[in-house]
Amino acid sequence: MSELTDYSTKVRKNFFILKERPDENCERIRIIDFNKYFSLEDIKRDKLKINDLQTLFVPVNGTYFPDYFTENGLDFISIKFMLYLESKLDLRQMQYCHVGFIADKKRVEEYILIIPEKLDCIIEGSLCFSKAGIPEYFEIDDYKTGLLEIFRIKDIPYIIVTEKLDRIEYSGFECTSIENFFGYENVRDKVYQERLRGVILEDRLNEFRKAAGEQGKYDLARKTEEMIRKNDIGKEIYTVLKALFDGYRGKKFSGEILSDRFLLFFFSLESGTLEISEEIKGFHQNQYYLKSIKSIGELLDQMPETLKDYARNLFKEKVLLSAALECKIFDHYQQLHQDTRFRIYIQEEYFKSMNPPMVYDYKCCFQKEVEAYQNITLPNAEKPFCFMPYKSVTVQKTNTLDLSNRDLREYNFTGKDLKGITIRNSNLRRAIFNDCMLTGSQFIDCDLTGAQFLKSCLRDAKFTVTEINNTNFSYADMKGIDISDSDLYCSTFVKSDLSCAKITNSIIQEAYFYNSRLMDATFNVSQYFHYNSFIMCDLRGSRLIGNIMDIENGIVKCDFRNSDMNGCKIEFKCIENTAFIKAKLNNASFSKSKIISNCDFRWSSLKGTDLAEVILRENDFSFVDLSTLKAMKGNLFSSNNFTYTNLSGYDFSLGGLSSSNNFVYTDLSNSILCNSTLEKSNLIFPNLSGASLNGAVLHEDQLKFLKLSERQKGDLEIILADGQ
Repeated sequence: MSELTDYSTKVRKNFFILKERPDENCERIRIIDFNKYFSLEDIKRDKLKINDLQTLFVPVNGTYFPDYFTENGLDFISIKFMLYLESKLDLRQMQYCHVGFIADKKRVEEYILIIPEKLDCIIEGSLCFSKAGIPEYFEIDDYKTGLLEIFRIKDIPYIIVTEKLDRIEYSGFECTSIENFFGYENVRDKVYQERLRGVILEDRLNEFRKAAGEQGKYDLARKTEEMIRKNDIGKEIYTVLKALFDGYRGKKFSGEILSDRFLLFFFSLESGTLEISEEIKGFHQNQYYLKSIKSIGELLDQMPETLKDYARNLFKEKVLLSAALECKIFDHYQQLHQDTRFRIYIQEEYFKSMNPPMVYDYKCCFQKEVEAYQNITLPNAEKPFCFMPYKSVTVQKTNTLDLSNRDLREYNFTGKDLKGITIRNSNLRRAIFNDCMLTGSQFIDCDLTGAQFLKSCLRDAKFTVTEINNTNFSYADMKGIDISDSDLYCSTFVKSDLSCAKITNSIIQEAYFYNSRLMDATFNVSQYFHYNSFIMCDLRGSRLIGNIMDIENGIVKCDFRNSDMNGCKIEFKCIENTAFIKAKLNNASFSKSKIISNCDFRWSSLKGTDLAEVILRENDFSFVDLSTLKAMKGNLFSSNNFTYTNLSGYDFSLGGLSSSNNFVYTDLSNSILCNSTLEKSNLIFPNLSGASLNGAVLHEDQLKFLKLSERQKGDLEIILADGQ
């Protein structure tokens, strides 16, 4: 996973935005002469017929083949990703066809062009575009999506899916919940502040006045405004909230699970009711009748049809503002909020929006005090502020900000100067440190689950015995950072700089490094280094160190495709199911590894690479030049794919071959195959020119696929079809 799932704003379905991750380095493949194969005019008109397309072979530029990419409005996915989607989503109503992309050096990759069904399912009035024409916000009416689990939306450049997709095993995309993609929470916060100032109510009132004036309903507009000004919904809401909170006899709201730290109310103008969600147990009564709400509901019924929508928006905002002003009573109920951030939402019954209006955002006094300071270090001041317990917050002569031993969940430190700060034994779950100056800071025994450090400076910072789970460090300057005895689980490092970083005695699992700088970094992993992605990262001179005495302490299912690993030292006992496609591994060292199995090295560069004494089992070395390895002998090859591989000059007589290897058009020229056992291998016209075959064992049936000199034939030991 790439984001926390303990807090959801969904009302009914889950929706995720599937979007190509931009590649600024332009390594991603690009279709040559696109319009020759796909009509741009048909694409613009949504008239591209998938049935009219046969299997195409299309030339491309570029070296990076992601599992998903979009070009000129068309979506292409790899075969592997297609099989994965079929296991996650119902694709029966989606059109698709096969496409073969042809790159240089005979590289052909099979993809699938998919055309999901296009829907008109955006909630009216929710769609907003930026000045550049990019969607900034919209909400989906899930009832209009039917049973579809993958679809597009008219005028929106993204695919919508109903399941979270794996970004570690499959590459090239972001799959983010619609709530997080568009920042529903931030939108709610902004609207909430405007609501408290009365801005939204005045806007709704002006809209109603204008519409009524255009229809000559001046008296109706005046009477409606008078009622809005006089109608005191607030008093009734206060009475209801007090009775509700006083009567709570349920269990304490969980402090850890954020989904348990909000209350959701529903109101109805027609019935005049205010009720709390039935899912929340422990309240003496869940539904209340409010005469004041009923009265404006009756006025709504009397409105002309042409004014009803304007009136409903006005009356609804009156209820929301009244609730927002009266919910401050919640401050007195410590058994409910437990001095931890807590939110209250109220939405109209049968409301379609997935983003219910917020009417209260409880923060303890200390959180308000901390977030109020724009700069921790004051101009012309000798010392920065020191935050002590709330009752004694004063300016102190100290050079540290005391945030240790505190519950700081969801605190917002955005833009603050926290250089050199030490935070010890604090809960910083979902805290925000975006654009912060944290040079030389220390986090000791803290919980940073879900925290954000986007674009922050963390040079020479230290994280010790800290939970780094689903933490986002994208675009951060982390040169020289020291992370020890900490778990990096599902954390994100997009275009981050971790040069010379030291990560020791830590578990690194499902971490996502993308296009990041990791030169001369050290990963000293005590237990697991599993399911991590390092696509297009710069790992030159880095060290990946494991416990070579522990067979389970290996690199498993990681992805280093298109990464620069020149001079990298990989010191794990085993490496398995890992992708090194198109990786630069020149002068890299695997010498301390025992076995490398089921790994994909296609099109990688291994000049001077040290693989001495390593068992190589069931790997794919297609289109790889292995003729320049540091040591050209001593490996045990078993069931590998050497299609179009250059193994010329390799001495197989020591390590030998076991089981079936594929030597399909493999360059074995001048290689030493003395005493090698090849009868189980698949030999399809390999280049054996100049190869030494003295004592090599072949099966009689293999000879018809070999071009051998008379001398080579005489050197062979042939096993006949009858086994002799």
